[in-house]
Amino acid sequence: MYGCAHYAERSAICYDGDIVAHERKADDPPSWALGERPYVGENGKEFAKRVMDKRYGKDKWYKGPKSKGPDSEYNRIRKWGDRAFE
Repeated sequence: MYGCAHYAERSAICYDGDIVAHERKADDPPSWALGERPYVGENGKEFAKRVMDKRYGKDKWYKGPKSKGPDSEYNRIRKWGDRAFE
């Protein structure tokens, strides 16, 4: 980081003088998912479902709307799959 102003936690990260929104970057997937990569043509939803099914068993991770909420592992993987591998 090169002398950038830091705002509220998780709102902005500076690299080489540029401010990149943390939400856009999606750099916080669960640590156990870091070795996974989306297949060619696979979107974030498909990627997250495949990774969650692999870890917990087919559809055993889905326990209602909260299991896909903003702080859920599913949502963090989905955003990471959509944004980090463009």
